Amino acid sequence: MTGDELKKIRKRLGYTLRTFSPKVGISRAMLSDYEREKYPIPDDKVKQIKENLGLVSESSYQLHVHFDYLKFTFFDSTIRTILEKVIGIPMKYFVMEESSKHNYEAKYSCGNIVVFDRTSDSRQGILLDLTGMGVYELEQYLESIGLTFREWLARVLDPSWYSSRGYYSRLHSTRLDIAIDEMYDPINGNFDLYELKKRRDKELINTDFQVYREQEKKFREDHGGLTLYYGARGGEGMFVRFYEKRYELASKMRMNVGEVIEEYGIWNRYELELGKDYNEQVFSDYINGVPLDDIAINLLLSKFEVYDEQVDSQGNIELVFYKEFYEVFGSWKKVKLNKKREEPSLERSMRCIELQWAKRLKIIELSLGKQGFALWLRELMDRAELTDKDIRQIEFEKFIEKKGLN
Repeated sequence: MTGDELKKIRKRLGYTLRTFSPKVGISRAMLSDYEREKYPIPDDKVKQIKENLGLVSESSYQLHVHFDYLKFTFFDSTIRTILEKVIGIPMKYFVMEESSKHNYEAKYSCGNIVVFDRTSDSRQGILLDLTGMGVYELEQYLESIGLTFREWLARVLDPSWYSSRGYYSRLHSTRLDIAIDEMYDPINGNFDLYELKKRRDKELINTDFQVYREQEKKFREDHGGLTLYYGARGGEGMFVRFYEKRYELASKMRMNVGEVIEEYGIWNRYELELGKDYNEQVFSDYINGVPLDDIAINLLLSKFEVYDEQVDSQGNIELVFYKEFYEVFGSWKKVKLNKKREEPSLERSMRCIELQWAKRLKIIELSLGKQGFALWLRELMDRAELTDKDIRQIEFEKFIEKKGLN
């Protein structure tokens, strides 16, 4: 915490130096020296100030942090070079199809690892377009060849690596998303996003974001999830989305919310969509060893000050930091990276059958008898036709499994 930050917090909470001193347990003279940055604020004093203002350093919440979207555009290269030399996956595992998405002409996909090319105009570059699942599948592949995602990023972003090999002349990233997933806690409970909405309505949230909107989905008159949006999407800055992830997954997976919580354990998601103004620094910090959770949580909390109102001993209303919100991000020791994620396509298909169709299949088996059911199922599978994309996805998953990954 800098002196200027301390001063802004004090003024935001409505304190003078005289009234702030007993609140945080530090002499008025010392606070003045800190604010004028005559001395740096020691870590123990920062902790003392935060605790006295309602910010705690420990939390029972568990978070999963991961890259949720990544776009890289490579210039002066070829599709084979990007697929085989940069990503490192043999071209035979990719399926090519025509696509006008992002103003390109061709789409190469290997599972959720997707690359776009425009053969008629190379000036547009070649786009690597990874969803969160695409990042996960790439991580799995890199692990199978003895490389971490951090090491791969460091290599791809290093001009001395790609220039000396002639792979591409330059690259840029127009979008990077980081997701902070708050996991379900049946013992202590979870944060209610409606409490954040209430404080926004009461002007108890301070942020530089000029654009705000909220959305509450309904499904057949039932609650379908609250989403809070801050910032403008598609720009070079930051766009933030807080939402009840469990409801989105329930709709996507065609499961009820209870099943989603039991299967995936996700409660809320705090999502950062970062443009070019942030990408370079995030990548630099990450490849230099800064943990992804530190990067994400620091970025998020730097954009919001969330307050609560309480009555002091004199009966006056005072502002303090909203403890419940900050507790979600308070204990970084409980943060896990890239652990509980959606399964690859084969496991996801098997899981879908187990959750949604096992009971119906059992009913059919009881009706037809075991032999009749086996015959019907065999005929059903014989009639099913796999696309080239399906076959290559299976081959790729077998390829990774042979290298020791499940």
